Amino acid sequence: MEPSTRNGMPGKSHSYRKSISALLWQPATTLFAMVLSFRRRPIAMGALLLSALSACQSPPTGGTQNVDSTAGETVALSPLPLDREAKLSAFLHEHYGEEARIDGEWRQEYKETDEHASDGFADAPGRDIARSVCAQYWEEADGHSRLWLAICGNISHAGHPEPGLIDFYLLQEQPERLEIVSHSLNQPFGSYGNAGQVDSIVKVGAGTSAFLIKDGWAGQGFLLQSQTLLAPIGKTFLHLASLRDSINNGGWYDCEEDPSEECRSHFFNLDFTLKFDGRDGAAAFYPLVVTERGVECGKTVQREYRLDYDATQSAYPVPEALMREDCLVEDSPNRGNPSP
Repeated sequence: MEPSTRNGMPGKSHSYRKSISALLWQPATTLFAMVLSFRRRPIAMGALLLSALSACQSPPTGGTQNVDSTAGETVALSPLPLDREAKLSAFLHEHYGEEARIDGEWRQEYKETDEHASDGFADAPGRDIARSVCAQYWEEADGHSRLWLAICGNISHAGHPEPGLIDFYLLQEQPERLEIVSHSLNQPFGSYGNAGQVDSIVKVGAGTSAFLIKDGWAGQGFLLQSQTLLAPIGKTFLHLASLRDSINNGGWYDCEEDPSEECRSHFFNLDFTLKFDGRDGAAAFYPLVVTERGVECGKTVQREYRLDYDATQSAYPVPEALMREDCLVEDSPNRGNPSP
């Protein structure tokens, strides 16, 4: 087992295998498990985009989420009252047009000049964007009712580098309407135009919570998923941290079929779980603890990283080890050039 790390930095210098990011990635069109059927050969029809498996899933029609729970924890939703449903519907119509709806999706023409378009992508004729409410969580805070709202947008005719778009809002309930407290539009997640999944809301500090978003890639027998924390700070949402959620190359190296040492020395299957150390209940941002577990190039590993919030960066500095795409084990035969 590798030694634990402190303050987000590995305990000693590590090497990395050659990046797999140059592999040809393609969009998801089938179930996650199908990736594992393509063993030791390129995927014939391209690859699978992990984010599309759950991109912009329709949320429950409910909407009450207790985000003032134990650090990092969330609880189940409860039904959305009719008066709040009417306010949310009015907000959607005001900001997205009369076709916008709480349940299901609505389509609009996608243009680079659109208010909700992502800068830098081609304005191709006939493109549209399918939007939907992909997260809605209500909370009671400081005597006010507030709504955490995410609108996912999937873009048609997109190339593999082009993400989907997600709009994030923190809204405060007024007697007649919902007013914006914080918002960030056009946040890019996923690929092939498909947005990632807004997974939940987690408490990250005293009186501070954040959206947890997951998106990823799959291709050539490799699976890679990331997780991102976005918190409302002032009038916008800031990226607190982005790091791996899981990495796996079991679609290429099936060591059950090939139990050789050569196969085991290449195979990896790792998960990265988040929790927040809330023992200092008054801290504006709790320390983020990341636990890495799994099999890595012939070794069973468990590592722990403690990331402290850096106020000068308004973020948790993330070490390279938590953004890698392959093995970290120093004596792996597949290590690449030493990291800087």
